[in-house]
Amino acid sequence: MITKNAPELGLVNGATGTIKSFHNDGRWTLSLDSPSTKNSHQVTLPESFKHFDHAYSLTTFKSQGRTFDSAYVFINPMMANREWTYVAASRTRYRTSLYVPVDELDHAQTEELPHQESTVSGELTPLQKLARGVARSQIKSTTLDYEFDLEQDRPIPTPTAAVSRHKIVQQAHALQIQCKAMCAHLIQSIKEKILESELHR
Repeated sequence: MITKNAPELGLVNGATGTIKSFHNDGRWTLSLDSPSTKNSHQVTLPESFKHFDHAYSLTTFKSQGRTFDSAYVFINPMMANREWTYVAASRTRYRTSLYVPVDELDHAQTEELPHQESTVSGELTPLQKLARGVARSQIKSTTLDYEFDLEQDRPIPTPTAAVSRHKIVQQAHALQIQCKAMCAHLIQSIKEKILESELHR
């Protein structure tokens, strides 16, 4: 696995491949799993190139955008979430095996799914605990996740949820209306202050 971008060679950080041959002058040839940025499946590297490591295991971040025939995934219940689990579990064509330290499941942060009944954690099976643990989302909020209270002059967070494109358009339109109202309110305040200052002259 390449561990540093090398644009002059067409290599990006995270690229993987198989060493095919070594040359007498110290160079070595790498057969890439995916085409390089120069659209080549093979690259010859100089002896001085040291930015590589074994690729027998990858982080989920490194595996994004890649597809494997099968994968063995280690899940840390303390760190796993809905988005991480989706990436980890959708990298393979045929088989994904999950490995979880069961004794840590009770300490993981969980999220009650809408269709689940509230249950005491100790009564759950390890699989149910895992499902609740990876159900929590860490999607970052955007301006579309807030409404603006003109009276309090502050944003009000609204529940974050996966929304359709139509819903996003509706929220954007509502935000546009709120922005116009805020601008009108600000302009009116400025006009009143100008008028007040002129009256006191």
